[in-house]
Amino acid sequence: MNKSLCKVFSEGNISIPIYFIKNYKKFNLGLDEFLFLMYLYNLGDNVLFNPGEFSDKLNVDLTEIMNYVGSLTDKGLIRVEVIKNDKGYMEEMIILDDFYNKLSLVIMDDVNESKSDSSKSDVFEIIEKEFGRTLSPIEIEIIRTWLDNNFSEDLIKEALKEATFNGVSNLRYIDKILYEWAKSGINTVEAVEEKRKKARSMAMELMLDAYNHDKEIDDTIAESSAHAESLLAENQESRSMIKDIRKEKENTNEIYNVSEGSQEAEELEILRKGRDSMGNPQAVLTENEYARYKELYADGLSDYHSRMLQLDADEKVYTDKIRDNNISIAGDYAFNRNMGIERLKTHEMYDAKKQGEQIVDAASKEIISNVMQDAVDKIDEDMDNKKEEALEKKQEKQEMEEDDAY
Repeated sequence: MNKSLCKVFSEGNISIPIYFIKNYKKFNLGLDEFLFLMYLYNLGDNVLFNPGEFSDKLNVDLTEIMNYVGSLTDKGLIRVEVIKNDKGYMEEMIILDDFYNKLSLVIMDDVNESKSDSSKSDVFEIIEKEFGRTLSPIEIEIIRTWLDNNFSEDLIKEALKEATFNGVSNLRYIDKILYEWAKSGINTVEAVEEKRKKARSMAMELMLDAYNHDKEIDDTIAESSAHAESLLAENQESRSMIKDIRKEKENTNEIYNVSEGSQEAEELEILRKGRDSMGNPQAVLTENEYARYKELYADGLSDYHSRMLQLDADEKVYTDKIRDNNISIAGDYAFNRNMGIERLKTHEMYDAKKQGEQIVDAASKEIISNVMQDAVDKIDEDMDNKKEEALEKKQEKQEMEEDDAY
C-alpha cells in the first residue's frame, strides 16, 4: 500500500462515504486504486486532468499516478475526455460518470431490501418530500448506511432540518453534518440543541463585546461633538459681543466728534501701533510717531483715547477666545475623523459577525442576523457622519460671517 497516499487520508483531508467502502471490492480495485479514486471523487464530478498536481498533492510518484489513471480507465470506472471550458479552451478532464453508474448497479441489488426497511421508517419519505424528488439508489444506500451505523431517525431528521435551513438539499451535506456530530460525540437531538445553545451564547457574547466597544467609540465621538458644539455657541456669543463693541466705538467717535483722518484718529492709530509692538514701540513707529507717542502718554491720555483703547482691549478678549475655540473645534473634528477611520480599519462588528457565524456553524445564522441588526440600529454611522458634516458647515458659515464683519 502507498504510505504517502494513506497519509493524505489519515490527515482527514478527504472524506470517504461508508457505502463506497462497503462496495469497493466489487469493482476489483486494489486499496491504492480505491484511495486514488476517492481523491478524485472529492475533487468533484469532472476533474481537470493534471497528473503533476495530483503527484504533488498526494506526494506520490508521477509514474504511479499515471498507472492509477490507466488502471481505473481500463476497468471502466473513469474516462479522460477533451472538453471545451467556459473560456473556449480545450482541456483534458477526468469524468466519473461511469463509476457512479456502476456503483448504482451494485447498489440496485440492495434497493428492495432498502425499500423494505423504509416501510419501517418514515425518514426516506421525509427526505424525498423535502428534496421534492425521488431518492436515487445511491441515496437510499447512504440513508440505510446511516441507520445501520446507529444514527437515529430523529438525528437524521435534525441534520436534514439543518441542511434545509442553510439552503442545501444534498445528502453529502447531511452526511457531513452527521459525521461532524459523531466526531464531537453528539448522538441525540438534545445534544444538538445544547450545542446550538452554547454556540448562540458565544456568538452573542462576541457581538455584544464588539457592540460595547463600538458604543464606547460612539460615546467618545458624541462627547467630542458636544464639546465642539459648545465652543461654536461660545463663538456665536463672542461675535455678538464684538458687534456691540464696534457699535460702541462708532458711538464714541460721534460723541467726541472724531472722524477718519482727524488728528485724534491719527493719534489713536499711533497709540494702537505702539500697543501692538510687543513692548518695543520704536521698532514699529517712525521717529515722528514715536515722539508723539511719548508725548501722548506724558501729557496723559484723553478720555477719547482711553475709551477707545479700552474698547480695543475688550474686543481682543473675544477675538482671542474665538481663535482659541476654533483651534479646539478643529482638534475635535480631527479626532472624530481619526476615530471613524480606525473603526473602518478594525470593523469589529463585521469581524464579530463572521466569528459568530463560524462558531454557530450555520445553525444560528438567524440569531447572528438579529444581533447584527440590533447593533446597526444602535450605532448608526450615517447619522454620525451627517452630524459631523453639519457641524463643519456651521463653523464655516460662522467664520465667513466673522471675516465679513472684520
